[in-house]
Amino acid sequence: MNQGRLKATDQCIRQLSTAMSTVSLYSVEHQQVLRLCRGAHDRLSEALAEEAELSLMRVDDQLAVAGQPLANSLYVDRFARMLKTCGIGHVKFLKGLLVEELQQLVGALARRNTTVRSSDHLRLGQV
Repeated sequence: MNQGRLKATDQCIRQLSTAMSTVSLYSVEHQQVLRLCRGAHDRLSEALAEEAELSLMRVDDQLAVAGQPLANSLYVDRFARMLKTCGIGHVKFLKGLLVEELQQLVGALARRNTTVRSSDHLRLGQV
């Protein structure tokens, strides 16, 4: 995986983690949450530029993308913990993903008691 794709993925996770924290203060429809989801979508679009999909795998409390571990950070750790709490071990982002699909993911992960579901361009599963 090239460094540009890895950096865009890391920035996407940072935006999604921040959006999840924001949902704990406001609703998932709040303007700040939408802005963060749009930012995550932009970074994800960069990461998907020449690929049809991007796969994140959670192994314990760490995340790997395309088999390469992501550097630990507050945001990556938080996102990995939320996935673990919701029983998700694998996330696959497909080209064509909509901002609304990211917004639904953020809302479901932030609530922790909601069943998180796959969508047309977002696949969730166990490893």
